[in-house]
Amino acid sequence: MVRLAAALVVAVTASTSALTLNPRHYYDNNMINRGNNINCPNRIAMSYQPPVAAPGWQYRIAANGMRKPRSIVFDNRGGLLVIDVGVGILRLTIRNDWGTDCVVMSEPRRIISCPELSHGIALSHDGRTLYASSPNEVFSWAYDPETGNIIGPRRTVVAALSPTDKTTRTLLSSHRMPGTLVFSRGGIYGSGNNYPSAYDTASGDAQIRALDLSFRRGDGMPHDFRDGDVLGWGLRNPIGVAEHPNTGGIWSVESSVDDLVGGGTYGGRLNYHGVLGDGRPVAPRDGNIAPQPCHGRGDAARIPYEASIRTATQFPGLYGTRTLSDGPCNSRYLGPRLAFAPLSAPLDIKFNRDGSSAFVSFYGTGKHPRSPPGPTNFPIASVLTSTGNRWTPSGYRIAAIPFNKHTGEPLASRDGPSAAVDILSTPSHGYRPERCFRPVGLAWDSWGRLWASSDTTGEIFVLHYSGIGSDSTRSVAAFKAAVWAVSLAAFVAAIFLA
Repeated sequence: MVRLAAALVVAVTASTSALTLNPRHYYDNNMINRGNNINCPNRIAMSYQPPVAAPGWQYRIAANGMRKPRSIVFDNRGGLLVIDVGVGILRLTIRNDWGTDCVVMSEPRRIISCPELSHGIALSHDGRTLYASSPNEVFSWAYDPETGNIIGPRRTVVAALSPTDKTTRTLLSSHRMPGTLVFSRGGIYGSGNNYPSAYDTASGDAQIRALDLSFRRGDGMPHDFRDGDVLGWGLRNPIGVAEHPNTGGIWSVESSVDDLVGGGTYGGRLNYHGVLGDGRPVAPRDGNIAPQPCHGRGDAARIPYEASIRTATQFPGLYGTRTLSDGPCNSRYLGPRLAFAPLSAPLDIKFNRDGSSAFVSFYGTGKHPRSPPGPTNFPIASVLTSTGNRWTPSGYRIAAIPFNKHTGEPLASRDGPSAAVDILSTPSHGYRPERCFRPVGLAWDSWGRLWASSDTTGEIFVLHYSGIGSDSTRSVAAFKAAVWAVSLAAFVAAIFLA
């Protein structure tokens, strides 16, 4: 049995490694990956080194000239609504569509002038109410998707969102529970990466909550953020939130703590928050899944002298080391479902239509601290004081995470290597965001194409998977082999642990 398990580990490693892309190779040979329709009338050119697409994927700039596009959403008439920071909400339509990455868009039309809007946007289940967020409030407008016009005045539906140092108030309109709005609020920064109010569920800080908007306050005033049901607390910065299309499970991606050294590395996180309306109360272990006071390890392979430590397990941060160790961090608080590379900084998450994959945008170019040489007193953590220590950045990218579409769970094991497979990424991991695309908001259209905003370049990208290309068949076969190997390894591991 031990030999069988070892063989499975080798198989998983080999299969997963087959998915690794060689950026240099695909940059030199990416004519088909950038779009194989040489007669496409869309001739928007890039002023920077183009991103690298995975085999079988094509992409193109669909629109440009925006100030700082963030979250995006399609209305039910195919109009693309864009939060443009400092401007308001723009609407774009497709003038000519070849069904691939070849599209010609209309000029962006400003339908809402509201410079204070910062990030979140959502449409109600019927598509006739538009929601958007500023750092302080959530607003709503009556919306006509047929004309793409706002019909009526702005209404404030949620207030008391400030003050926190994380200003991205992500919005999600539930399809499982129409009329329910899910929204996030980051933590209030203290000293040494400590967010004191995150320990108090009544504070409303560092949380994801869900609010039934069919319920109106008797005084006619906007809802307080704290009126919503708590889906997760202790969340430092849960920027991306999504609902699985089949199970209704709520998932978030979160940027974890900065400049921390302890137990090796700390990773970005994929967190699970349960299903709306299932009647299950949020207990301390079920609710607090993020870095207050514990942090998830992003890459156990980087931790020296500690072969027993596993990825996605938790260790105490600066505040937690006063009272906690690794054991309580993992028994009292729920860790991430998956851990990403250290400081990968996930920004958005969207499931494809059948729920078989989650797509995540990453902004992974921050400073990556290096563990101190020699044995260290694990799991003690310390704030990085040297500005020269960095891990290799994971880069700006969009990646896919395979899911079981029936159970709504990731196929990868919780403590395994990152399951995120790049589909579009920067060819180099520099620190000049103005010189390359930085994907932020993601949205799927009715044709199954993935759209992404790039806030640093003011552009909207469209991605299309054709499966055509010299390397695509091998890539798809390798992907399927990896999925089967991961599933089989998980099954055998369950037998060993039973």
